[in-house]
Amino acid sequence: MKIVVTEGCVCDAVEIDGKNMMDMSDEEKRSFFIEFAKKAPLDYISNFMFKIVPIIGEYEDLGHCEECGDWISRHTLELDDDYSKNE
Repeated sequence: MKIVVTEGCVCDAVEIDGKNMMDMSDEEKRSFFIEFAKKAPLDYISNFMFKIVPIIGEYEDLGHCEECGDWISRHTLELDDDYSKNE
């Protein structure tokens, strides 16, 4: 499995095994992500969660730490059987 991401100007694209993701059917995309999850190291999957959930999840401000002053936030993403129908 070879994944190539191209970024810049109007060239943003993701290629999977030489095929542009934009040209893939929903079923092909879903199959890719299933295979990716099976093959990718678990730390990649964990890092992916830290990147994607804050982007598409629901944001909650939990205030700030009294000791260090850092702001604390929570992002929640709930997926159910109907989630893919909202695409």
